[in-house]
This record gives sequence, C-alpha cells and structure tokens, in this order.
Amino acid sequence: GRGAGGGGDAGGPEPAAAAMRMADKQVNAATPGGDFYMYQAGDGQWVFMDPLNLKCLLHHYGSYECCPPTITARVLEVESIEQTEATRRRWRFLSHLPLA
Repeated sequence: GRGAGGGGDAGGPEPAAAAMRMADKQVNAATPGGDFYMYQAGDGQWVFMDPLNLKCLLHHYGSYECCPPTITARVLEVESIEQTEATRRRWRFLSHLPLA
C-alpha cells in the first residue's frame, strides 16, 4: 500500500516487500477506548499507511484490535513529507507529529 515515511532515508531503492509490525498502543489510529495503534517498519522506522489502506484493513478485520500484528506486503509507493501546518490539515492522522 501507500504510506508516508516517518523518518529515515526515503531516498535509495524501494524494497520489493516490507514487513510492518503493530506497535503496542501507540499513535496513528484511536480505538473507541482511547487506545492508539500504529504499524512500524521492521527496522524500527515509523511507517504510516494511507488512510484507504487502513480502512480496508478495518473493513476486513472489524477493529484495530483484530488487525494482524505483522503485515508483509509489496511497497507500491513511498511518500516522504515535512510536517507543516498545511500537512497537518491535509493528513489529520499525522497531526500528532511535530512540525519540521
């Protein structure tokens, strides 16, 4: 799926496949109980899925708690952003990140 990198070097070749694991109750998506979950790249980088990809996971699994702890998939697109007020408005799910 698509995603915005949360740091690290976005240059260089894209990997053919990337494994992401669910970090325990972090940031990116709130549950009704107020818990937060996120996926993190296998090398520790934060990777934020495109909201459409996350909606597909939620539709299939029913809740954040039921989503798989690890996802292995072909990376189709990587987008690196610099956090500004405009990006906070555009991508609300990234609004918790500090300004660059």
